[in-house]
This record gives sequence, structure tokens and C-alpha cells, in this order.
Amino acid sequence: MLKLWREQRSLFLATLLASCLISIWRLYMDDVINNDGIEYLRAANAFSQGLWQAGFEIYRWPLYPGLIALISVLGDLGLETAAHLLNILLWSWAVLAFLALVLAVGGDRLTLIMAAIMLLLYPGFNATRAFIIRDPGYIAAYLMALLALFEYWKNSRRATLLRWAAWTLLSTLFRVEGAVFLVLTPFFILWWKLQSRPSRWWVVLIVLGIALVFAAAMGWWLYIPTPGYPKLDILQQPLAAISSAWLQIAEDLSDKLLILKADILGVYSAKYGSSVLLFAILLILFAKTVAKIGFIHALIIGYAVKRHWWFPRQDLRQPWLCYVLINLLILTTFVVVKLFLAQRYSLALALSFLLLLPFALARLFRLWRSGRKNALASGKKLAWFVPTLFVLLILIGVRNLAGFTSKSNIKQAGLWLQTHSTAYDHVLSNNKIFNYYTGKPGTLLSLDTNWQQFITRILSSEWQQYEYIVVRLTREQRYRLPRLQRLLQREPIKLFPGRHDSLVAIFRTSGR
Repeated sequence: MLKLWREQRSLFLATLLASCLISIWRLYMDDVINNDGIEYLRAANAFSQGLWQAGFEIYRWPLYPGLIALISVLGDLGLETAAHLLNILLWSWAVLAFLALVLAVGGDRLTLIMAAIMLLLYPGFNATRAFIIRDPGYIAAYLMALLALFEYWKNSRRATLLRWAAWTLLSTLFRVEGAVFLVLTPFFILWWKLQSRPSRWWVVLIVLGIALVFAAAMGWWLYIPTPGYPKLDILQQPLAAISSAWLQIAEDLSDKLLILKADILGVYSAKYGSSVLLFAILLILFAKTVAKIGFIHALIIGYAVKRHWWFPRQDLRQPWLCYVLINLLILTTFVVVKLFLAQRYSLALALSFLLLLPFALARLFRLWRSGRKNALASGKKLAWFVPTLFVLLILIGVRNLAGFTSKSNIKQAGLWLQTHSTAYDHVLSNNKIFNYYTGKPGTLLSLDTNWQQFITRILSSEWQQYEYIVVRLTREQRYRLPRLQRLLQREPIKLFPGRHDSLVAIFRTSGR
């Protein structure tokens, strides 16, 4: 990457500066902490105080909160400031790694400029730049690992392969998905390198054995922070965990299929249950991936593939395809288990596909500039089509940059209660972010968004042991406020309306 940096130093520096400024701007526009960020800061707080066992119990994937704690201690910064500084650096690193990938697969300066503009305005990055999450660390290491794999494909040097292993291991320390690449990528490499069929099947058996050992080690790791486990149980637990996981997955799928047949398809269509479930899994995977890539971006990539507008280094398609397939395997497994997929989980797959986009944009730009005719349209149509497409992509990116947070009222309510309550007051809340901003997490009981549990506590009169009751309602939930007032037999002392018609209501009880 250093060689690539020297070749395009000015462009890399400009992109680095722009990435940092965009991160700072997003922090200004969205200054409310995210739910996951609260847990990372709790773990980082424990690590910064040397409470390693407590930190592991809060969060068992310790690298990201550990880095936050390290920056906080070395820079004498608050944990939240340290976390945002870390993420600014990680997001910028991810952007530069993507540019290095574009150069590695044959991109010229125009393609690199297209890649820089595309990624700096990419909603998939900018929507979560203000979040305290480990995703940018995973993505940066993931892209560096893919870059090392491309280099290995070119020179077949062991040192390059070791560098790939190091980057992949680093990505694993951010997110467990990296472990799948660590196990399966050598399988793909050997499968393509070996010519004889018997040798290939030996590769399959070896990789399966490594995968089982690795899964056992991961299960053992997850049980290390748990106090009180006898040594023999710690050794036996990983195998039990693997068996239990497979049984749980099979049972969950069976339950989903049973519900689908009984409640949705009915008696006469029950035989199509497996096909409908498979279609639902594929639909979720496709829809979430396209949404993460961006609809317009995905259309351009689809057209580029149809026109065979690949990146120039065609010999690197195999390692690129390897990473695409492993990403699809990871996401498919998650969807099968959960029948759900958060968009940010598919970011690595989206970026793998987006590697094709700068080359397609550069080609369209050259066609438009030269006025040549091609299969897309006549020269006259290109004259308005290409500029319109570029303007549309820029507007989509800028619109995403300009969005304010929709949770500012939660922060305002938390800060208000912090100044209008005592250190001994107890609060019943249904929102973790609100609890964070009160500054008294030790005196709070949060039920997150589980409304049914929250109402159960109200109906049981358990709420009377709290001095304050705070409820956050979305636009769809605001109709619940009158019912809550009737149950509590009191009006809220403070209302904090928010964007999209959300509402935070604070009730004062008679205390204990």
C-alpha cells in the first residue's frame, strides 16, 4: 500500500482529509450515541480502570473497546471522544484501503478519482459514520486482507500470504466474520491452484477439520470470561456448544416452517412451505444487499457486468469472486437462522461489488466525453444521460450527508432529567440511550424497546418504587400515551417532541 500511496500521494491525502471532515460533519449532524456504542463504552470504561474480567463480561470481543480505552488513557480524553476519534481514523483507513484496491486491480487516475468521490458520498459509509461501532475497523482490515490476497495472486510469495493472514486475523478481532475468511479462503486458493480432483477432495477434508477445530476454539473462548466454570467443563463446553448450536438452528428452522405452513399457507398449500421459506431467505438477502449498495449504484454495477466492464486485471477475478462467495455464505447463514438482516451487516459484500463501480463510471465518463456511440444509447442520448446520472449520484450522497439525527429529543430528555433529579432517584425507562444521558446508569432500569415488559411492570404497580418513569414513543406508538396516563393516573411533567413525530414523556411519581 505504501507504493500505491507514493504513486498517488496527492489524491490519497485529499481523500484522507475529506474523509476526516465528513466524519466530523456527521458527528455534528448526529450527536446522539447509538445503542451498541453504550455497551462498547461500558466495556472500555472497565478496561481503562484495569477491570479486565468485568470488561470481558460486558463485551467478549475486546479489541474495539480496548482500543477506545487505550486512546482515552494515552490521550487523556473522555471515552466517547476517544471512540469518535478512533472511528474517524478507521473510516478514513477504510476509504484509503478501497482506493488502494482500485489501483491494485488496474485503475488509472480517472478511475481513482471516481472511486474517491463515490466512496466519500457513499450512504453506506456516511449513514453510520457518527456511530460508535466496530464496523469500520472490520471493514478496513477486510479490505487490506483482500488487497494482500490480490498481491499474493500476482506473486505467490509466502510473505504476502502471511500478510493476508495477519490482516484477516485483525479483522477477526473486530468481528467474528473474519474467522470464516481465515478458514475458507485457503480452501478457495488451493481449490483453484490444484488441478487433480483427488487433491481437491483432500483440501475439502483438511479445511473441514480446521473449521471444526476453530469452531471448538471459538466456543472455548466465549466461555473463558464466565467465572465459576470448572476446568473440565471449560474443556467440554465447546463441543457441547457446537452441538447445541446446530440443534438450535435445525429446531428454529423447523418451527419457522411449521408456522409458515399452518398460519400462512394453510392446508392446501402446505407442501410449498420449504420453497416459500427458501424464497423468503433469498429475497431478504437480495433486498438488503441491494439496499446497502444503493439502488442506482446496483443498476450501474448490473449493467457493467452485463457489458463485461470488469476491472482491467482479469486474473484477479478469482480472489475477488472468492470473497464475494464467502460473504454470501456468511449472510445466508445469518438469514437462515434469524430471517432478518441488518443492512450494515452486508457492508463488506456491498463494497466487494462496489469495486466494479468506479470502472463503470470512468468508462461512461470517457464515452460521454468522446461522444462515441455504444450499445447503451446514441451519442445524443449519452450527452444528457451521463451528466444526469452523475448529478443523481452526487445528490443522493449529499442528501445523506445533510440528514439530522432523529433522536435528539432522547438526549435532551436525558440531560434535562440529569439536572432536575438527585443522585438517589430511580428511573424506570424503556430507552437505553436516555439512560446514558442521565449520567446515572447505576440507578436506572432500562427495558429497551420491549413495550410488553414495560407495561407489565406498570400493571403490577412496580412502578411506584421509582421516582421517575420515562417512555419514548415513535410516531406509530404515540397512541399509547393516553393509555399510559390512565394507568399511572397522572400527566407527564415534561414532553420532548422529536423529528418524525416521536415523543419522550417524563412522569413524576410519588416516590417510594
